[in-house]
Amino acid sequence: MVEDFTTYTEADPNSKLTVAASRITFTSLTIGTDVDTCVYIPKTLNAFISTYTLCITTEPSASGLMIGTCVSADNYGDHADPTNEIGVYPYYSTSTPTLYRIGIGGKEGGGGFGATWTSSVFSFGSVYIVKFLKTGAHTEIIVYDVNGDVVDTLVRVFASDITGTYFMPMQSIGTGTGVTVSGYVENLTVDELNLFDEELALRTLPGGELALRTLPNPEVAMRTLPSSELAVKVRK
Repeated sequence: MVEDFTTYTEADPNSKLTVAASRITFTSLTIGTDVDTCVYIPKTLNAFISTYTLCITTEPSASGLMIGTCVSADNYGDHADPTNEIGVYPYYSTSTPTLYRIGIGGKEGGGGFGATWTSSVFSFGSVYIVKFLKTGAHTEIIVYDVNGDVVDTLVRVFASDITGTYFMPMQSIGTGTGVTVSGYVENLTVDELNLFDEELALRTLPGGELALRTLPNPEVAMRTLPSSELAVKVRK
């Protein structure tokens, strides 16, 4: 089921967001200036699969994180506010050639933020479908184009399970200068994965996709292959 963003709380001190039922639009959002800007709901997500549409329409004039998406954190606000957070972060670099990449990032216990980036370079103004999987410390993203073809995949395993008590489909970046972006996050679905003591099961989600219900140890992760098959990895 697509999330209804009007049931979330909007924090928007500089009026940079437009929130509709299925879309969050951000307009001229500037890191370091538009602080404490986000859309959030109190929700603890230990393990989940989320899918959403992402489009960033404007190219920044400086390097840095552009926004946070699908963020689970121990506090709501901009990227600088939580002590613990994990999510998907589009990034831009003005180096030659210029690079727009999407990464999995997180921080724990107030420590420094770290991220791993896709190898593919994305295009401003293009629409992408992002699937984000988190099971314990294991995370994966799959990025599709509008035709459903896989553009890139990324796996990151954190040192520990980062689980927040707030969920933010979109948040601003509170530190830095020079990065101003516009775009939208749309049609978000969030499906929680139930963890059992001794059970591994597959269940069908709307649209015929398969979700993994599993336990934290051994850890199991799924990803969709370009051929639309399901790959399952079990680590003991």
